[in-house]
Amino acid sequence: MGAAMSAKAPQNRQTGGAYTDGDSKAYREAFTEEVCDALYLKAPRLVKRLQRVPTRDVRLAGRACKYSAVLMRGVYPWDPTKPCQDSFFVNESMVVDGLASHWFAVMDGHGPDGDGCAHFIRDNLEKVARKLHKKHPDWSWADVLSNSYETVNAMLHRSDRVSSVDSGSTLVSVCIRRDVCYCANVGDSRAIIGTLDRSTGRCVAKPLSSDQTPYRKDERERLRECGARVLTIDQLQGRAPLTDDYICALGDEIDEGGDPPRVFLMDDDVPGTAFSPARHSTAGSGGPDHT
Repeated sequence: MGAAMSAKAPQNRQTGGAYTDGDSKAYREAFTEEVCDALYLKAPRLVKRLQRVPTRDVRLAGRACKYSAVLMRGVYPWDPTKPCQDSFFVNESMVVDGLASHWFAVMDGHGPDGDGCAHFIRDNLEKVARKLHKKHPDWSWADVLSNSYETVNAMLHRSDRVSSVDSGSTLVSVCIRRDVCYCANVGDSRAIIGTLDRSTGRCVAKPLSSDQTPYRKDERERLRECGARVLTIDQLQGRAPLTDDYICALGDEIDEGGDPPRVFLMDDDVPGTAFSPARHSTAGSGGPDHT
């Protein structure tokens, strides 16, 4: 999704030497089981880390709420200086039509310029949404969100400062206007909500977004209509039979087997993404863009 603009954020807006293949001994010494376990944030570790992050107060649908945010750079032994490719923004009081709204968004970049793509979305999405709403006051807020996603995506592909040829970003956002919650999603980042189970008194996590991945049958069909192939690495390399039986419920460890279905061009073994590209390009090879 083009060039990152470094405009000053409003006060109430929050943003946030290499190993080679022959260095297996150095890798094992550096990334011990204890180190890797510490880097993989399971739920209890994530909760503890969030509890150490300063919280901010905000009123959502008339209720007093708190939120906090934390980012963690991925571990790439062959590129220890690789930047964090995640980003986010929170606008605690976005006033549109005199109505205070609250917008939370998370981006997960991928590819060699994934951080630039995520930052570009962070810096442009809200401005685009405001412009579209002003230009089309009759649109619903759901229409504004959907068209903002598409507009920023097109802006990124036109950019001469951020490359989206082999890079891109997921984007999931939740916008709360009065007592209505709008969730928009592209890619495999997730939004969840905690709801109170009155029968047990416990808080239960429920999904707001639906993963846009080749695990979904409708996504596989859409991708193939666009001229893409959906295969696991083992299927691509002839080590597994060609089947279309990929089953994974939301909440399952989709990478537990280490070989999820991926998206490839029809005439080349790229990009190999485990999430669904959002758009189809009619130029060049006719393969999917990496949004």
